[in-house]
Amino acid sequence: MPDYPLDPTPFTLERVGDTGNCKIEICNDKKTQENWLATYADGPRIRICICPDSFMNVTGMAYRQGQVPLAVRSSVATITAGSKGKGGGAWCVFNDIAYFGDFVPNVFLHESGHALDFAQGNMYGSMGLSGQFMENSMIFSCQTDTSDRYRCLALCYRRVSLLS
Repeated sequence: MPDYPLDPTPFTLERVGDTGNCKIEICNDKKTQENWLATYADGPRIRICICPDSFMNVTGMAYRQGQVPLAVRSSVATITAGSKGKGGGAWCVFNDIAYFGDFVPNVFLHESGHALDFAQGNMYGSMGLSGQFMENSMIFSCQTDTSDRYRCLALCYRRVSLLS
């Protein structure tokens, strides 16, 4: 599957005290080192938790998540950078995602696709935005500068629903 290095959506970061639904079980001693709220210019707010000795920092996590198109990113609630040695790969439970590595944008897109599945009520037949779906989808045209963004997003969601 080719990589989709989309320009990231601008974001601001605000430090917060609690972890929300972050996957703290993937942190050493089940404690995070940092908890942040990323607010993206196109609307979504995503809590980002960084475990001690993680592969990525908060700026890298927010940047990569900002490369995920709005139509998919808006379904994500939390992302957590796990501690080294606590696991491998990445996984999503409902709309909360855990990462054990410094991944390319495709992995962030794939895991966010599982959150989109959950948001649409598809909890068991999860597609995670397969390569074939991404190749044939208009989801990448749903950017913030699209004049008819809401129509575009509705079409993207409808297309995802038809494929699931």
